[in-house]
Amino acid sequence: MYHRIMEILVLLMDELSDRTWETDQINQFSEDLIQRGYTEQEINTAFYWLYNRFNWDNANPHQALDVNDQSESSHRVLHIIEQRLLTPEAFGYLLQLKHLKLISARDIEEVIERLLILDIQPANVEDVKVVVQSMMFEEGGFWVDQLRPLGLSQKGESYH
Repeated sequence: MYHRIMEILVLLMDELSDRTWETDQINQFSEDLIQRGYTEQEINTAFYWLYNRFNWDNANPHQALDVNDQSESSHRVLHIIEQRLLTPEAFGYLLQLKHLKLISARDIEEVIERLLILDIQPANVEDVKVVVQSMMFEEGGFWVDQLRPLGLSQKGESYH
């Protein structure tokens, strides 16, 4: 389930970028996601996470997201050893997640560290997705604390 929520977040952030959305547009986007096979719970969970992640205020829940924020405009360059660790596509996926503000520069470092520990060489996009999801959903992480009120839990679920 978390894999699908992550997919929705990437789609949402790509669509939202730095423009404002009206309720009708959000509803239409939600309908499009349902037609793609996502459940309402997955879609609502993704919106809930975005609401909390970007601290949208109640007065203006449709405010624009500044995806092109210059505060983190530096780009990570991989060391030669790290270049062997990640495929170019996997590193590109990490940069995309950072650009969309789903992860931070520190999160990229943690992903690279975990891949080094797991000794997956070279790690592809799917490997990176698994590590990123484990960071977001692990016990004590931001996601777990935020998703508990929605009744979502890791118990009894398998990860693929």
